Amino acid sequence: MTQPIASRDPWTLDDATAPPWSPDPPPLQEVSEPPDAEGGLPAGAAVGPAPVLAAPPEATRETMLAQRLDAFMTLARPTFRTSDGDVSVAIPFHMNTPLYEQFALAVGHVATLAAAGRRVGMTDYAVALVTAGRGTPVQIASLTQELLDEGLLPADQTKALDQRVRTMMVDYGIGLDCAGYVQQALLAARGVTRAAAGLRAPLLEDLSGLAQRGYARVSLEEVRTGDLFIFRPPAPRPYDPNPVGHTAIVRDSHATTATELAWLTQTIGISPEAAANGGWTTFRFDSSWGSSGVATAGGVARRTLWHDAVNGTWIWTMDAGRIQSGRLAYGHEIDGIYRAKGK
Repeated sequence: MTQPIASRDPWTLDDATAPPWSPDPPPLQEVSEPPDAEGGLPAGAAVGPAPVLAAPPEATRETMLAQRLDAFMTLARPTFRTSDGDVSVAIPFHMNTPLYEQFALAVGHVATLAAAGRRVGMTDYAVALVTAGRGTPVQIASLTQELLDEGLLPADQTKALDQRVRTMMVDYGIGLDCAGYVQQALLAARGVTRAAAGLRAPLLEDLSGLAQRGYARVSLEEVRTGDLFIFRPPAPRPYDPNPVGHTAIVRDSHATTATELAWLTQTIGISPEAAANGGWTTFRFDSSWGSSGVATAGGVARRTLWHDAVNGTWIWTMDAGRIQSGRLAYGHEIDGIYRAKGK
């Protein structure tokens, strides 16, 4: 039995107050916050007054947040060993809903997945988090590798290897929904505990009601790295009578460059006048994007959105380089943009 990464998950979601996984550099810590209780103190050491430290420059904080978001995105694209070679796979979208036919397949594989979890030392609760779209990348990678080691990779040679792995993952109920990814990316970027961030338990957190939990609402013009975009559900449709909203975390934003505008003019056909006279901003969002039940679509990815404040137009990237546009970002109304206060 092989493991793609360490079997011990440093983000122990069984403990809602456990510190999240954090890449190098070490997480920011408020000077008034005591060290973790389990860390202890060296022999003979005593707690004294906290040193007065200047807050890091905003540019430095932005860079650190961006680096941590990059590191977390990398963690959510694990490399697996398969009988057909090694392959890096972005974690697919998975939401615990009976809307799509894959739900029935996943239900039929519950016992197999539970047994795989026990073989890699995971609790039933950790496996339940994964099948609810709320597991950690390490938990997801461990379960997936175990299924691959058991020879469950689909044999369809007409599909690319990464697509075959993603198909297996979705068929067994393995993946992340948008809130499952975004809440973890937020904690990894901020370097704080779930409790300190005011987040609910993983299975209950949908990132609603953030204003009542100490998050500041910001305008579109004020957006910066680490902010959360909360999108409202679209209107019901015959094939989707109970649509859901979407969440994403901002990797970065900037005034759209002339090169980008030239590319948009060529690819999506915006007029030179709209390119020259619009108030364009580029946003890059990290999330697990919806897939409409297609295993090889959506999932963990960084997507770019452009907004013209003059004409109210949004343009955004989709799977396989496709581009869409409309009056609503990603086809959703923005419910709010939120930032952790004091950050």
